[in-house]
Amino acid sequence: MAAATESIDTTMPKRKIRLFMEWGSSFIWVYNEDNELIKNGLPDELYPDSGLVAKVNVLNRQYSELFTNNGYEFRYNGFKTHEDENAFERDFNAIYEEIAERTRGKYRVINEYYFTSNTEDVRDL
Repeated sequence: MAAATESIDTTMPKRKIRLFMEWGSSFIWVYNEDNELIKNGLPDELYPDSGLVAKVNVLNRQYSELFTNNGYEFRYNGFKTHEDENAFERDFNAIYEEIAERTRGKYRVINEYYFTSNTEDVRDL
């Protein structure tokens, strides 16, 4: 898996939102102008949107369900079917697109979740 990269451009917003999956956390990571993590979850500008919050919560739950964590064992089980994986990817990308569009000019939105069929995507909006 290649690491995500960012181009340096002084016209881009300095705040950023990174999207990547981490068990036990939201997949949305918000950073300030000094590249310091300020929040794990939707940025304050988007949080009042109950529709987006619900979509994020569903995806977080679906990701958590890909693992076994019972106090004795922690392991990744994966998707039950290829169709489940494709649906998860579609939902993830739809949320990514919505966040990128709605934060245009305020944040760089960086997709660091890699599916089998895609590579990193950086939106400098």
